[in-house]
Order: sequence, then C-alpha cells, then structure tokens
Amino acid sequence: MTDMRDQFEARIGDYATCERTLQHKDPRLLAWIGTIADSGYIRERSLRGLVENFQSGDENRILLRLADWVPEVRAVAAEWVHAHFCSLPNSALLDNERLLLYLARKHLLAGNPALQLIEGNLVDRLERDGGKDLANFGPEFRKYVFALALSRGSPARTWILDDPEPRVRLLLLEPGLLPPLDADEAMRLRKDPSVRVRRLWLSAEREFDRQDLIELAFDRDRGVRALARLHLERTCGEDGYALYAAAEGDRSHFVADYQRPEDLPRFLEALASKRSAVRVLGLRAICACCPEALRNLDHRALLADVRKVRALALIHLPTVLGLKEIESLRDAIEGARASGPGVFLKLVARKSVWRFLDLVLDQLLEGPPATLVGLVSQTVAGVRTLAPLESGPRESLVRRSRQLAHSELFQLRWIGCEVEFMARTAPEPPA
Repeated sequence: MTDMRDQFEARIGDYATCERTLQHKDPRLLAWIGTIADSGYIRERSLRGLVENFQSGDENRILLRLADWVPEVRAVAAEWVHAHFCSLPNSALLDNERLLLYLARKHLLAGNPALQLIEGNLVDRLERDGGKDLANFGPEFRKYVFALALSRGSPARTWILDDPEPRVRLLLLEPGLLPPLDADEAMRLRKDPSVRVRRLWLSAEREFDRQDLIELAFDRDRGVRALARLHLERTCGEDGYALYAAAEGDRSHFVADYQRPEDLPRFLEALASKRSAVRVLGLRAICACCPEALRNLDHRALLADVRKVRALALIHLPTVLGLKEIESLRDAIEGARASGPGVFLKLVARKSVWRFLDLVLDQLLEGPPATLVGLVSQTVAGVRTLAPLESGPRESLVRRSRQLAHSELFQLRWIGCEVEFMARTAPEPPA
C-alpha cells in the first residue's frame, strides 16, 4: 500500500499509457489510477474493480469518489459505504482522517445518506470506546467527531473537557449549546489552563457569578483580567481599580494594569517581588507611564531577569539612556542570551549609526557570520537621515569601507559602497 502511494508519477499519469503497462502487471495500481481519470466511465469501471477485489487500503479511493461529480460513480462508492464502512477497523479511519474531514466539508455531500451513515458510525465508535481510540486522531478530527456527538445528544461533554487540545474544549462555548453548561462544566472552563478558553468563557453571553468574576479579575492573563473587570463594572457596578487597591500581597500589584503615574511606588515594589509575573507587571507599567523612572533602576538586574523583563528593558532603556550608558552595559546585554551581541549592536544603531558602523566594519573585514551581514545590510538600508560626522571617524569609515568593496561576497561589496557613500555625504558637525 505504501509503495503504491509513493508512485506519484504513475498515479497521476495518463490512464491510457498506464493501461498498456499495468493491465497485466499490476491491475490494482491501474484501478487506483483509473479512479482519478478524466473519464467518468473509466472512474466508474475502476471503482467497481476495486470494490469487487477489495483489499485493505482501497477504502481511500472508494471514499474519495463519494464526492465525485458523476452521480453513477458516487452511487458505486455510496453502495460500498452502506455495506462495509461500519466494519472498517479504527486503523483504517486513522489512515484516512484527512479524507473524512474533506468529505465532511463538501457542500455536494450535505444531507447525503452515505455521509450521514459515516458520521453516525463515528459517533457510535466514540460511545463504544469512551473516546479512547479517538485520542489517536488529530485535534481537527476529534473536534469534528465531538461536534457530531453533541449535535446528536451524545454524552460527550466529559471527554471534551478532558481533551488536551483547547480548540476541542471550545466546542462547549459555542452559542446554542443545549443543555446549557452545568456548574461543574462552567467551573472547569473558567479555570481552564488555556488563556483562549478562559477569554471565550468570559466573552459568552451568560449570567456571571460575582465571585467568579473577582477570581478571574486576578487571572495571570491581562486579557482575561480586562474582560472580568468589564463584567464586574457592568453587572455588579464594582470598580476594578478599587478591588486591586484593597487587595493584599502580590495581588495588590494588579493596579499596574491601570498604569497610573501616581502608583509609581507600587510599581517599584512590584519589581522586588519574587514572582516574575509581578515584576513584569510593574516594569510594564513603569515603561508605559513613568519611563523616566527607568534611569534610577538597576539596569544590570533587569537584563539578568526573566525573558519578559529583559525584553521590556531592551525595548525601553534606549529611550532614556545615552550611547555611553548603553555601551557600559555591553557585557550584561551580550551575556543575557545567545543573540546578545546582535541585540547590543541593534541598540547602538538606535542611538548612533556611525558608532554602529565603527563597531561592525572590522568584524565584517575578518569574515563575518551571515547573521551579522544581514543585520548590517538591514541597518544600512534603513538609514534615512545622516547625523553629522567628524573628519577623523569619516576617514576611518571610508578607508575600511573601501576594503570591503574588494570582497568576494556581493553583499559585502554592496555594504562597502553604501557605507563609503554615507560617510562621504554626511554633513559636518556644526562649528
């Protein structure tokens, strides 16, 4: 079977040509090729041949022809489905799960008795094994079968809630679900590990319990907290800011969501928390409403913190620090992660393209990695306005860029020509 599927050229070849070579040598492969021939007569004849001499794996070709545009071909496939589909092993369904999803989406098969039989059998299999075999299938197929089960009133909700894929669990939040969620189901969805599920639980049209909303107002996800505060204000008339301000411990630091400058002392306290999520909250608020306060923070500590804290620091520190201050942090920036050297160069480029070029030209002349060449090319191409350049650095840049212009690599030659032009045309510093 695998060998047959691998013979791609043979399967898409002209049927008449294949017939001459395969008629006696491999009639089964010829029948497979015939089921996708241009002629409806050939497709019907080949399909009948597969049905009459059925072997494991032929269900793929037969099921595919359920969506054929010729009624007679569809009828042959439908007859086989009614007679044999229910006896197929689960392994055959696993091999053809993408094909079954394709058939389910075909408008031509809407209301087709053969497809209805397939869907009914899938639900029966689900109920017989309690969803155990379904776990071997992909998430889209599981979602498809669970949706069928829900539409038929099958007791599939527990299996859906236990599914590891959030997209599957979202079935229980679709509009029109009957009967509505019970208290246990609602609690499991409210506490779901997936942010998307929790957000959609809050977005659904339903009556919300005040205590549930308060719990979600302290969720680790900003979007969930914002939705919970919105419902608290609309349904209970409660102010989220007052709720956070009255909280104790790390929970009080959620006032950072409001990013009010008068709460700067709270934000600074949050930076001392042992919980990284709280430190991120505090730093994000400082960057948004009190960026000047960044000057007084321990920059090295920020750059040695968790990824989200480092990312915020690297984005916002160049807005308040000068070039010399950034260069003094070079070891901390480069040591923070594997891409640190490139990050440092990007920060320098934000402050001074001339200092950036002074740092990278020697590296380019020594045989640079491709990542550095790409970074320099991107930076040079993005320069729109040239800052003044003194004569000493100008001559140094021109000399080194001329050396690059003789490189064997086209990209380095391009960089050399561009940098020389930039250095020659840059304005003189004001007297």
